[in-house]
Amino acid sequence: MKFFGIISVVGAIVFGALSVVAQDPNVIITGLDSITAESRDLRVNVVDKITNPINAASLGIKIGPTLLNIADTCRKITQEITVDPNTFPDDVAQDIVDALVAFVEVHQALLNAIIGKHGILAHIPGVGPPLAGILRTLEAVVDTFAFAIIALIPTQQNPAQEQLAHLDNTFSQAIAVYA
Repeated sequence: MKFFGIISVVGAIVFGALSVVAQDPNVIITGLDSITAESRDLRVNVVDKITNPINAASLGIKIGPTLLNIADTCRKITQEITVDPNTFPDDVAQDIVDALVAFVEVHQALLNAIIGKHGILAHIPGVGPPLAGILRTLEAVVDTFAFAIIALIPTQQNPAQEQLAHLDNTFSQAIAVYA
C-alpha cells in the first residue's frame, strides 16, 4: 500500500512540474525560436543552395525529413503547452506574438523558397512527389501548434490569428505547386 502512495505522490509532483513548465512563457518562446532557427537553417543551408538538377537530388533529399522533424518538434511543444492551459497576461502575450511573427516570416520564406525550386525538385524521385503530402502534414501540425498558442494569449488572439492566416495562405500555395 505504501508503494502506491509513493507512486501517487511522485505522479503529482511530476504533473505539477509539467504544469509549471507549461505555464512558463519561455517554453513557448524558446520553442518558437528553435523551430524558427531550424526552418531558417533548412532554407539557407539546403533549399537556397539548390541551383541545378545535379545538386538538387543530394540537397533536396534533406527537405522532407527536416520538415517532418519540424513537425515533430511542433507536436512536442504543443503537448508541453497544453498540459495546463492557463492564459498569459497581455505583456507576456505580446512577447509570444513577437516570436510567432518571426516564426511565420521565416516559414513563409522557407515555403516560398521551396515553391521557387519546384522546377528543379518536382521530378526528382523521393524529393518532389512526396513534398505535397509532407507539406500538408506540416501545415496541420503547425495549425494545431498555433491554435494551442493562441488559446493561451486571449489579449493577442487577433494579431496571432492574422499571422496564422498569412502562413496558411503560403502553405496552400506551396501545396498547390507540388500537388
